[in-house]
Amino acid sequence: MSVRDVLIIGAGPSGLATAIAAKHFGLDYLVLEKGSLVDGIARFPTNMVFFTTPELLEIGGLPLTTPYDKPTRAEALQYYRKVVDTFQLHISLFEEATEVESPTTPGEPFAVHTKTVRGVTRVREAHNVVLAMGYYGAPVMLNIPGEDLPYVSHFYQEAHPYLSPARGDCWRQELRGRGGSGDSPHRRTRHDRASRRGVRRLHQVLGQARHREPGEGRIDRGTLQRERRRHSPNRGPRRRRWWRQPFRVA
Repeated sequence: MSVRDVLIIGAGPSGLATAIAAKHFGLDYLVLEKGSLVDGIARFPTNMVFFTTPELLEIGGLPLTTPYDKPTRAEALQYYRKVVDTFQLHISLFEEATEVESPTTPGEPFAVHTKTVRGVTRVREAHNVVLAMGYYGAPVMLNIPGEDLPYVSHFYQEAHPYLSPARGDCWRQELRGRGGSGDSPHRRTRHDRASRRGVRRLHQVLGQARHREPGEGRIDRGTLQRERRRHSPNRGPRRRRWWRQPFRVA
């Protein structure tokens, strides 16, 4: 196998920028990526929007155009695919670097052991190795039972796959209680907060009623109604009618 000038481990934005620079200077290079192209960004939530501006995501002098102030995940993936096609970068996807052996004597190349998703192992040699790996592909494990099960995911994409028929009924019921389609988001948020406060207070009152001794009496129905009105999300100063306004004498 030929000895390359540079082996770049990681096909994220940093790895792609390094590959563009290596190609600019005429070096023999190869990019190794254990997942898909920009795999860390591909694992971001589906409708995620970056906090940064498009200029800070650009590499190789290729502009990232977006109609919004901040680019989205889909636009970033499309942009980095365009970068690879524009510069014709040499990338080996789904090939993980498992071990890097340092040269024992001066002048010898590095030996990088790799393994593909099909189980094929290779040993690639290069005079220089660039580690452009991110941290997003290595989740922090909690060391609790069940986190290594096959159906447990450490990357959040969207909530749709996790909705079961039973949970779907509760979810739809919760949406029906938030108000009509004409309600503003601010009003729905205030409604949710006030509803949670009222439910907590009502549970406290009911808990006091359950834990009273038989001889201490019971909380009557009027107390519960007053507590409901007190913590109702629609509670507020009533608009005074015009006939209740005091007359002003000029």
